[in-house]
Amino acid sequence: VSVADVNDNPPRFEREFYRGAVRESDPPGEVVSVLSTNDGDTTDQNKLVSYHITGGNPGGVFSIALVQGEWMVVVRGQLDREKQDFYVLNITASDGLYITRTAVEVTVMDANDNTPVCNQAVYSVAFPEDMPPNQGILTVGASDADTGTSAEIQYSLFGIGVEDFYMDANTGDMKTAAVMDREKTSSYKLIAQATDGGGLFCRSEVSVTLLDVNDNPPSFFSSQYQANIYENAAPKALLTRLQASDPDE
Repeated sequence: VSVADVNDNPPRFEREFYRGAVRESDPPGEVVSVLSTNDGDTTDQNKLVSYHITGGNPGGVFSIALVQGEWMVVVRGQLDREKQDFYVLNITASDGLYITRTAVEVTVMDANDNTPVCNQAVYSVAFPEDMPPNQGILTVGASDADTGTSAEIQYSLFGIGVEDFYMDANTGDMKTAAVMDREKTSSYKLIAQATDGGGLFCRSEVSVTLLDVNDNPPSFFSSQYQANIYENAAPKALLTRLQASDPDE
């Protein structure tokens, strides 16, 4: 007696649910998870199972593909962790008569795909030229939409005269680093740079103006003046002209 097989067994997933993780920068075709089912039927026709994503896939960024005899959930479209970092895909398996379901939890990991954004394009500050060294004058800042080391920002300062200032690499605090002299340098145009852990950066202009203080005595143009006068010169007659200058404002 030969008993012919009929399709009376539903396919069953080997796991209750599946988990996978991909980077947001992974290209289409990147494997998220491998799916597998068992079917109690014996003939190939009754054991033939097809898989479909039936929910949890906004934008169609994932798909199911048959690769070397295995059904896999793969990346299909551009991922963006900053918009959505977690998916629960509803997976349906069917042998043509019976249907079974499972879920695939997908975590989207960060990639350094966001450039830091400086809080301001231009910073301006003015202070007296006699301000002592190591005094805070301003703080620059930036933000980064990435996570982890990709979002860790380091600050730096460069430009002509940068040696007169100090910038904290971690906080963006800017301080004086030297004794200033407005009569030598009255203003500075510097660049503050914010760089993330992946080398992406933004830049801001830093404009520094030194305010004058009365720190210079006036000086005569000549160290000695001579004048001759007639003995019959009238009172208040001009003898000579004295001239002096002061570098302060």
